[in-house]
Formats: sequence, C-alpha cells, structure tokens
Amino acid sequence: MVPGVSYLSRLSAAAGYTGVAGGSLVLMGWLLRLPGLVAINPVLGTMTPETAFCFVLTGAALLLARPESTPSWKHRLAKISAGLVILKSLLTLIETWPGWSLSIDQLLFKGSVSKIFPGRMPAATALTLLFVGLAVVLLDTQARRPRPSELLALAAVLTVLLALIGYGYGYVSVFLLPIRRPLAFHTLLLMLVLSFGILVARPGQGLMGLALSESSGGVMVRRLLPAALAIPILVGWLVVEGQRAGLYSNVLSLAYFALSIIVVFGALIWVTAGSLHDMDNRRRQAEAEIHTLNEQLEHRVLERTAQLEAANNELEAFSYSVSHDLRAPLRHIAGFIALLERHAANSLDDQSKRFISIIESSSREMGHLIDDLLAFSKMARVGMMASVVDLRCLVQQVIGELEQSTKEGRPTWIIRDLLSVEGDPAMLRLALVNLISNAVKFTQGRSERRIEIGSTDTEHEIVFYVRDNGVGFDMQYAHKLFGVFQRLHSNQEFEGTGIGLATVRRIIHRHGGRTWAEGEPGKGATFYCSLPKGGQSHGPS
Repeated sequence: MVPGVSYLSRLSAAAGYTGVAGGSLVLMGWLLRLPGLVAINPVLGTMTPETAFCFVLTGAALLLARPESTPSWKHRLAKISAGLVILKSLLTLIETWPGWSLSIDQLLFKGSVSKIFPGRMPAATALTLLFVGLAVVLLDTQARRPRPSELLALAAVLTVLLALIGYGYGYVSVFLLPIRRPLAFHTLLLMLVLSFGILVARPGQGLMGLALSESSGGVMVRRLLPAALAIPILVGWLVVEGQRAGLYSNVLSLAYFALSIIVVFGALIWVTAGSLHDMDNRRRQAEAEIHTLNEQLEHRVLERTAQLEAANNELEAFSYSVSHDLRAPLRHIAGFIALLERHAANSLDDQSKRFISIIESSSREMGHLIDDLLAFSKMARVGMMASVVDLRCLVQQVIGELEQSTKEGRPTWIIRDLLSVEGDPAMLRLALVNLISNAVKFTQGRSERRIEIGSTDTEHEIVFYVRDNGVGFDMQYAHKLFGVFQRLHSNQEFEGTGIGLATVRRIIHRHGGRTWAEGEPGKGATFYCSLPKGGQSHGPS
C-alpha cells in the first residue's frame, strides 16, 4: 500500500525532530565531556560541535517550513536558520584551502574542550550541509519536475550513501576533497534522515508526487527505485568480499559486478514490465467497458428524450385543441343568456336574475381561463425572435397600460436600474405584464401600495425582479406558485386563473433562465427572473 500524503508529512516532521534531538545530544556531549555522545565508536569518527549545531538548525528549519506551519513568520525563521547553516558550510569549505584559517571551529568550544576532542568539520560534511541548507531555503520554489530542493536533497543523499558504502566496504574515506577526513557514522545517519525529511516535506509535488501516484510511472518508481539503491550496494559488497577472500582477481571483480547488476536489474525490469503490461490491459478493458456503457446510456437518453418530446407535443396539442373547441359552446352559452335576459327580463324575479348574473360572470371567467390556456399552449409553439431588449422601456410601457385599467388608487412605482437583456421582446413583455399585474392585484386594499422593479448583474446572468408590499405568501408553498392552476388565494379574495406565473416560468425557461420567489404573509413578495448572458435559450417545452 502506497503511503499517503499525510503519512509522509508526519515522517518529515519526525525527521526534523530527529535532527534537533540528535544535534542537541552531541552538543550536550561536548558540553559535559561525554565521549559516548560525541562519537559512537572512536573508529566510526567524531561529530564536531559545529556539525551538531547545524543539525539542530536544519531540523528546526524543516519543522518550521512544513505545510501545516502556515504563518509567514515561521517560513521566514526557517529560511534564517537554513541560511546560517549555508553560511557555516561555506566558511568551512573556504578553510579547507591551504593558508586559510578563520578559526570558526572554535566558536562554540575553546581551550581544553577542543584539545580533548580536536578537529574541525570535514569538508564532505560541510558540502552535504550546504546542499541540505539550500534545499530548505528552496523548499517552496516551484518547478515542473524535479524541484530544486529535491535535486539538492538527492545530492546530499548520494554524498551520504557514498560515505556509508565506504564504511561498509572497509574504507576510511572515499572522498577526493582536501583534508580527506572521514565523516562520523552518526553524522551520516542524521544527514540521511534530514535529507529524506526534505524529500517528503512536500509529498504531493515533484518527484514525490510522481512516486505517490497510481499511474504506471508511480508504480515503476516504487518498484525500481528501492532496488536501484539496495542491489548495487549488496552486489558490490559481495564482489569485494569475494575478492578479499581470493576467489578471483581484481580484474574479474569488475566483470562479476557488471554481470551481476545486468542479471538482477534485467530480471527486475522484466517482472515490472509484465506487471505494467497487465495493468495497461486492465485499463484498456475498463475503458472499453466504460465506452460501451456510455454508448448504451446515450442511446437510452435519446430514446427517453424522444418519448418525452412526443408526450409533450401530444399534451400541448391536446391542451390547444380542448381550449380552442371550448370557445364555441361558451359563446353559445353567453349568447343565449343575453337573449334570455332581453326576452324574459320582465317575467324574471330577483332570484332568477341573480342566477343569470352568476352564469354570466362564470362564463366570462371561463372565457378568460380558456384565453390564458390558449396563450400558455401557444408559448411552446411560437418561435423566438431574439434581440436586445431594453427592460426599462418595456417596464414603462407595461406600467402605462396597467395604470389606465387600475380602478383603485395608483401604486407608488419605484424603478431601479434596469439593464438591457437579450431575448424575445414579445415574450419578455408578456412575462412583465403577468409579474407587474400580479403585484398590482395583490397590493389592492393597502393604504400605501408600493411596487419596486429593478435588476442586478452577476457573472453569468442578469436577474430582474418585481417586489411589492402586498399580502405576500408562506414560503412553504412557494413551490406551487409557478404551477398551472396553482393558487394560494381564493377567487373571492383575488380574481385570477392561476396560469399567469406558469406562463412567466415557461417564457423564462425558454430563454434558458430561472424563476423563483420570496415572500412573507402580510409583508409582500418578490418575484425573480434570471436571463443568461449571451442569449442562451431552450427549445419548446
């Protein structure tokens, strides 16, 4: 199982704590003159106090620079700590050249202490600390792959591995630098831990992001990289031991080493290639299955869409036919009622006249309902003529017409900013007529009638609204407002057919927009309509 990002982030923190703790223990050994803390074994070398102090600074910088430490001051402090490590490393490298002596190795401990544990930081240690310090400073410097901090951390790892291989093969020092003093064994271990902590400090980026991925490249890295590190070291050690045992000459040792590497890596690559080939076959099979399922789903969607369109067309045709056919008998009813009134007016009593009046008003109401149904049916059939529509001009025309037919006192009109939109002028005019007349109707009986009309501009759409201070409604019934024949008030309270808002929704939907409403009983209502920018529209619906 591949370690997760959070797991590697915790390992990076553990590496930082290890660097601080290890460096502090060695400094304590120098302070209290405890050779067991300064050198694990005299043969394995001694860690200088300057090296230990650099480990403390590097570990602290790694902890401060972790992604969880978001405050910028922590990142600045981490760079300052790493900068001190870089400065110390550079000064030590300068001292390695003949004639240069800055005595910086005596800054922490002088006199008798330095005589008991003589020596300055090895040049190889200074070079590796320079890589590590620069890696911390450049930890957040972005690059495609690999990142600069990863390259520097890998350079430090390779330097440490070279020294560890030298220890394993029995060589005191394998470096060709001036003052070829061997690196202390615990110095190498702490350096390896800190370098690994830097590599995994940003586990989702760069080389670590590739190693954690589930792609073929990630699988190959996880399988081949550990082998690339372990197998050459192990084979080299076996070849050196065979040479020392006299099993073959020095010349043959290189041939055996090369042959062993070829065989082992050839087998490993063969096995990995087979696994990747199987993964690729499974991926292709899964893609083929997904493609087949997508084709089947697309075919089903087309079938369902065709069935739905056919059902809608049949429903629209039925609604239009019924509405149209009802007009003729309704005209007959109205005509014969008028004839009955003229011929039998003197012989009808008051109750009979009231019955006739009710029939007349009911027939008129039914006529209005049929007209609205016809208009609602035609709305799905008529084609759209899109153009730029000035909402302010359209609103003023509608208000002017409504004021002429308003029986009660005229409302107070509040016209806010009204933007131009793209749509069918006739349809949008009908939508505004229904919205504004709805506001006029439901503000009747108010001592102060106030209707506000405006629009707002958002990133993807323009929203216009009509707000009134009328009777309002309960929001739990808001979903019924835009349905056909859905009414929240009785006909005795407010006249209407229950089709006006449904017509508004159909018009706005054909323009690709949305409709919704907000209200509160006794405190008015606001109806919103949105129109997308760019003139997007739907077909008949």
